[in-house]
Amino acid sequence: MNINNLPVEILEQIFQLLPVDDLKCASAVCFTWSQVAFSWPCMQNVQLKVAVSSFEDGVVPEVLETTGRRFRHVCLRVDRPIIDQPHRIELISEVLLKFGESLESLRFIWDVEDEMFDLNSMLTVLRYVPGLRELTVEDFIDRRDELAAVLPAITVDSLAGLERVKLPHSLMDNEQFNLAELAPNLLHLSAEFKGRYPWEAIWLLSGQLYSLSIRTETENNFQPLWQIDPSSLRRLRLSRLCCDLGDINDVKLDDARCFFFQCTAITVLKLELHVSLAVIRVIAENCSLLRELLVYDVDDGWQLLVILQRLERLTSLTVAEASFEGADSDIYQIRLPNLVELVLDAIYLEEPTKFFIVLDQIVPNLKFLQVSNYNRFDSDSYNLDILKSLFRAKLQSLDSLTLCDYTCAFPSHLLNYLNLLPKLQVLELAYCSLAPWSRSAIVPGIKKLIVDTPITNYQLRKLLNVFPLVSRIEVLQAEDISAYSLEELSRITSRCEFFIRESRSNE
Repeated sequence: MNINNLPVEILEQIFQLLPVDDLKCASAVCFTWSQVAFSWPCMQNVQLKVAVSSFEDGVVPEVLETTGRRFRHVCLRVDRPIIDQPHRIELISEVLLKFGESLESLRFIWDVEDEMFDLNSMLTVLRYVPGLRELTVEDFIDRRDELAAVLPAITVDSLAGLERVKLPHSLMDNEQFNLAELAPNLLHLSAEFKGRYPWEAIWLLSGQLYSLSIRTETENNFQPLWQIDPSSLRRLRLSRLCCDLGDINDVKLDDARCFFFQCTAITVLKLELHVSLAVIRVIAENCSLLRELLVYDVDDGWQLLVILQRLERLTSLTVAEASFEGADSDIYQIRLPNLVELVLDAIYLEEPTKFFIVLDQIVPNLKFLQVSNYNRFDSDSYNLDILKSLFRAKLQSLDSLTLCDYTCAFPSHLLNYLNLLPKLQVLELAYCSLAPWSRSAIVPGIKKLIVDTPITNYQLRKLLNVFPLVSRIEVLQAEDISAYSLEELSRITSRCEFFIRESRSNE
C-alpha cells in the first residue's frame, strides 16, 4: 500500500478498515503515514522500509524515535556507502538495536550507484541483528562481470538462529564469504552463483537442509550436485544449469539414480532445465512422496504423462517447453486422478482439439489450469485454435483458468466461449492488451476476475457487463492512475471488491 501525505483523518479511517493481520509496508520517511500506521494493530506484521539516504540529516527519522513498536521485519536499502562512514553505521545500529530480539527477518538491498556489492557492509550490519532468523540479500547494481575486491581480514560472525537465506551471485561467488560459517544451522537456502566455489558450503550444509533452490551457471560438469546429501530435502529447485542433466555424455544415469534414491522426503521438485525422460523415470521410481513437479524442455509430452502415473501423490504439475505430437491409442489409458493443478507453458500441440478432450479424461479432477506463452508461431489461426479447443473440451471439474501470453492481445470476441466450462469461477487474463469486442457477451459463472494488463475505464465497464456476478476484480495499475475516475471506482466498489496491483502477478 502506498499512501503519501494524506490528512491524518483519512489515514485513521483507512486503518480502521484494515484486517488485523495484514502484511503491509511502511516507509520511515513518510512521517504522517508512519506515525498513524505504527499505532494500529493491523501493522503488527509490517515490514519497515528504511534507506540509508533517509539518514542524510544525521538523525534517525522522528517516527522511529517515537514509536514503541517492536518490528519483526526490516528492509534496509543501502543506497549510500557506509564503510568508513561511522555516523551512518551508528544510525543504522540505532534502528536495528531498537527492535532488539523482536527482529526476525532482514532484507538487505545493495543499491550504491556504480559500486559493487560490498561484503564488509553487509557483515557490519549483521552484527547488530544476532537473533536473525531470515536474511534476504539483493544486489540492485549487479556488476556481474567484475570480480569482487579482496578485502583484508574479513571475519564472518555466525548467526546460530539463521534458518532461511536468499543470496545473489555477487555474494555467493565471493571467496571471502563462507555461508556455512555464517549460518551453521541453515534449513532453507535459495542462492544464485556462477562458479564452483559455493558448492563447498552447500556440501557442508546438505543433510540438514529442508529446501534448496539453486540458480547457477556452472558449465559442462554437473558432478557437484550429485555429491550433496539430499536425504533431508523436502523442496528442491534447480534452474539455469545448462543442459548437463539431460546430456548422457555429461551425466551418468547411475549418478542420477543414486541421488534421487536418497530423496526419500522430497515433496516439491522444480527442474527448470533440460531433463531427459530417462531421468524423469528415475525420479518417478524413487520419489514416491512427490506432490509438486516442474519439468522443462521435454521431447515427448505424452510419454512424460505415461511415466508420471507412477507418482500417485502428485497434485501439481508444470510442463514447460514440451511437445505433444504423434499420439497413439495408448494415451486414452493414461490416468492422473490426483492431479488438480496443471500449468502448460510454451508447449506445442499437434492436435489442440484432441489434446484437450483427452486431457479431461487423463486428469478428471483438474481444478486449476494455466495455458501460457502459447503464441509460438505468431499465428492468429493457431492461437485461436488453442483457445477454442480448450473451451470446447468443456473440462468438467475446472474452476480456475489462467490464460497468459504477453506477446499478443487476448481475442475478446471469445469471451462467450467461457460459458462452455461449467464450473469455472476464477479467470485470469494476462496479455499485452485486450482486443476490442463489439458482440455482447455475458458470463455469469465468473466470481473472481484478474486482468493482468492495464485497461481503460471503458474496458472496465464492459467487463463488468460481461461478468455481472463477479465479486472481486483485480487489474494492473495503468500508467496514468487517473484512468480510473473516482466516480467509476465508487460505482465498482459498490458492486464488488476492487484491487489495483502495481506489477504483474509473475514479477
